[in-house]
Amino acid sequence: SGLQANNFRKSYDMYSLGIVLIEVATWERIDKIMRFENLDEVGPRQLREVRSRLLGYDTTSSSGETIADNAPVPSSSFLDRVAGNVGDVYRTVVELCLGADEIEKPMYRGESDVSVTLRLQRMMEEDVVRRLRALESAMSF
Repeated sequence: SGLQANNFRKSYDMYSLGIVLIEVATWERIDKIMRFENLDEVGPRQLREVRSRLLGYDTTSSSGETIADNAPVPSSSFLDRVAGNVGDVYRTVVELCLGADEIEKPMYRGESDVSVTLRLQRMMEEDVVRRLRALESAMSF
């Protein structure tokens, strides 16, 4: 498929933008935010859980066992911290970027790669870029 040529997807770039925006909002590197002591020792499972944790979903129970990927954590999530630092519009942009892989999934069986790509591009332009421009305008006054 064209979207996954060489294991690359456009949503990976958007996810990366979301990570950078979190780092800017908090003035901390993502490894510090996620409390990774040593990146060389972080395993693939922990890295896969980063997105869920950032979006406010807990991936472990109190006993340390993995639980459903969609169990909410208390309101003191990472996104709440972002919103507290730079506002709700910025938080929404971060959330959209982190969740871009959901937009990139086909909506129906046999949906063309072009259709999926256009939907992702439209979301990026209408929901992310438009909001960032509005923030820029608000800050210039």
